[in-house]
Amino acid sequence: MNNDIKWCIKCTPEIYETLCEWFEEKLNRTPFDPDKQLYWHYPEIRPGICTISKQDDYEEISFEQFCNLANLKQSNRVNEDYEYLTSFLEKIGII
Repeated sequence: MNNDIKWCIKCTPEIYETLCEWFEEKLNRTPFDPDKQLYWHYPEIRPGICTISKQDDYEEISFEQFCNLANLKQSNRVNEDYEYLTSFLEKIGII
């Protein structure tokens, strides 16, 4: 992961488990997001804290960008999550 940039990603139920696994591996904790809809920031704003909106000095990234930055393309779990999310977004006409 490129440590030079500050990034954030909006959590969704579809990508929640993948984000949890990555944050747990990197930070030994999962940010508190019971509704699975907040912005997760890296580096963290404060330990375990998510926000309702993107912080100004962070770059928002997509799930695909997250996978590329985190080198997760080889993970079957991530590929399944990505394929599900892509399929869902296509069905509702976003992509």
